[in-house]
Amino acid sequence: MCGIPKKQDRFNLTKFQCKNFKGYIFGKYQLEFSKILKNKLTIKKFKNIKDTLNQIFLEIKNNKREKNTILFSPAGASFDNFKNFEDRGLYFNQIIKKYLDEKR
Repeated sequence: MCGIPKKQDRFNLTKFQCKNFKGYIFGKYQLEFSKILKNKLTIKKFKNIKDTLNQIFLEIKNNKREKNTILFSPAGASFDNFKNFEDRGLYFNQIIKKYLDEKR
């Protein structure tokens, strides 16, 4: 999760509904997102997207027994890191393709 928080956004899922979720937060507004998500899911904070993704892929590599799903969600407007949503999507796709190529 990253981006610029939107006013009036709420995270309405319960802790029980989030028991298998982890939140990986980076960027300028990590404190705001942490406050919204505290006591709902496990949160890890990082300086940037590269460190965040390295940690996610390391955890996937070390946890081969479970099925993993990654939901890339900026959680807000991402103009602090990307010029637009298409730029962000292309970047995420490149990262995943690179990771999958390295796995082969």
